[in-house]
Amino acid sequence: MSKYVDLSGKPFHFIGIGGIGMSALAYILAKRKLPTYGSDLKSSHITKRLEAIGAHIFWRQEAKNLELFQQTTEEQNLSLSNNSNSNLSPTDLRVNTGAVMTKKHNVKVGNNQEIYQLPQVVCSTAINTTNSEYKAAVELG
Repeated sequence: MSKYVDLSGKPFHFIGIGGIGMSALAYILAKRKLPTYGSDLKSSHITKRLEAIGAHIFWRQEAKNLELFQQTTEEQNLSLSNNSNSNLSPTDLRVNTGAVMTKKHNVKVGNNQEIYQLPQVVCSTAINTTNSEYKAAVELG
């Protein structure tokens, strides 16, 4: 499990994105135009603000939320390879929050071309380990 955050354009998924800590991190990433996703149980002024700047929010905390990142369509490959984050510094940010970061997984198809990566999943230590979305993230790596 990495202790560094990849800012090269790999998507982020926040479990509990509406919480004060997770929303602050998500806001910074979304403002940098990094692909930012998350889940929460209810809408609030915080989640509305995140949606307004481009974050995609699921309104249930379920394992199937992570299925989006397992899709391997040509369209997703193009949007990731053409992202506008190539000017970001390659310097990694050190995290010390007890967050869960998935290992890097590359999906290969047909001609062995890499076309998509699973997200970096971030959650508060307050998330219960019986949460199905949390379990799915752990199973994905």
